[in-house]
Amino acid sequence: MTTFERQYAPDVRATTEGGAGDANDSRLSFALNITLTSDYYFRGIAQRNDRPSVQPGAEAAYRVCERESTALSVYAGLWGDIRVNDLGGESLAQRFYELDVYAGAELTYKRLATRVTFTEYLSPTGDFARVHELSFAASFDDSGLYGESLEKFSIHPAALVAFEIGPDGADGGPHAGVFLSLGVEPTIDLGRTPVGNLTLSAPVELGLSLGDYYETPTGDETFGYLSAGVRLTLEPGGAWPAMTLGADYVELGPGGEAFAGRGSELTLSMDMAWAF
Repeated sequence: MTTFERQYAPDVRATTEGGAGDANDSRLSFALNITLTSDYYFRGIAQRNDRPSVQPGAEAAYRVCERESTALSVYAGLWGDIRVNDLGGESLAQRFYELDVYAGAELTYKRLATRVTFTEYLSPTGDFARVHELSFAASFDDSGLYGESLEKFSIHPAALVAFEIGPDGADGGPHAGVFLSLGVEPTIDLGRTPVGNLTLSAPVELGLSLGDYYETPTGDETFGYLSAGVRLTLEPGGAWPAMTLGADYVELGPGGEAFAGRGSELTLSMDMAWAF
């Protein structure tokens, strides 16, 4: 999953790696998304190495209860990565690099959202060992807090701590690791257009190891990556999907550089998302 991770769901990212959203007035909601990306980096670790891929995702959420300014929801979903370069000669099974299965709960209080998610990372093609992870995330909705002149501007600060469970980790090292990400996504609502509402955002994310997450031959590296990007999102409304064009520049730490063979990368993406 990639997504300033879908746990934040500014977000399966999405992202999506799944918060529970209020797509309608029903207790039960569904979300679908599909992303085309020029390359796939997971927390600063190269997965595709200049190979484009399609990344579909699906999530169901159920609002358990809601009292005044507090709500509790549960959610579960699937997310995948399928390579699309050199289409001839390989079946879908040979291209299905990653499948993530996750479930969790979200508690919101006024503007604060907290989430706990269990994720199982699988590789149908056998490119990496199965990884189990328990993560805790928090995000803050600061929309409308900066006065009338900045009523359409927000920053969306968020943080996530993830604990790998079991012998295998995302870096392929000998120890399970602990990961921390800190991020903001400054966003401005550009308003209505003839084809829908436009928003522009600029996510910035820092990824760090709190222990054995970016293991190299010389030991654990604290700095994982620093990424900065830009997103333009069109929301037509109705049954039409929200469409997002994105570009991200990521500066890699020593651990990520060892996987990618270089110290930085620029990726491009196009995403479509439906909420029901």
